[in-house]
Amino acid sequence: MKTFNYAFRVGLMWRATPKWQFGFVYQTKTGGDYEDGELRLNTSSLGAPASVTYGKTAVEGFTWPEQYGFGVQWRVVQKVMLALDVKRYLWSDAMEVITVRGTEPDSAFNPEVTVPFVFNWEDQTVYALGMDWRATNALTVRFGYNHGDSPVPDETLNPLFPATTEDHITAGLGWTTTKGHTFNFALENALENVQTNPTADQNINPFGPGATVGHAQWTASFGYSYAFSR
Repeated sequence: MKTFNYAFRVGLMWRATPKWQFGFVYQTKTGGDYEDGELRLNTSSLGAPASVTYGKTAVEGFTWPEQYGFGVQWRVVQKVMLALDVKRYLWSDAMEVITVRGTEPDSAFNPEVTVPFVFNWEDQTVYALGMDWRATNALTVRFGYNHGDSPVPDETLNPLFPATTEDHITAGLGWTTTKGHTFNFALENALENVQTNPTADQNINPFGPGATVGHAQWTASFGYSYAFSR
């Protein structure tokens, strides 16, 4: 599938004293319809061919939320820095209903399909705390933790979008050479969080009341940068 999305972000940073910095960031909502996909459905239970392929598929309503945040950084000592960020994600105006439309079926027995997925996510506030320790002139060690209540209501829980994690722990290393090369490595653990959908309406919860979704995740990242002058 393909789409074209755009958003605008603006930020401010104020260094109040050599030890204290404050920042603010704002980003607009990002949205776009996804087109030119392909959809395959198993329709054997309807007495039609075992499967049907729709030559054109579109996804409408998949949107990333408007968000804003505030942060403060404290240089405790020369080699230790603490940071606190608070961000607000306006999911309620973004993830409401996502609709999948399939057209141009390869079988005359099958009509075009429209499948709505009801999300009705809730707004979310995420709190993040981080520490940066300059162990040596070359090595920097980082730790972090963040928490945000799940934006997914139990009543619209869907295993296709298991955004249920609430707590994340991070650790990282940075290595800077005397020639301006910097290598960064980070590891993130999203701790498992399980939710249960009690909804009996199959249009919202096709898996039936009592369906549970749990999500946990490990993420590793590596980065490289070069400074032409310092």
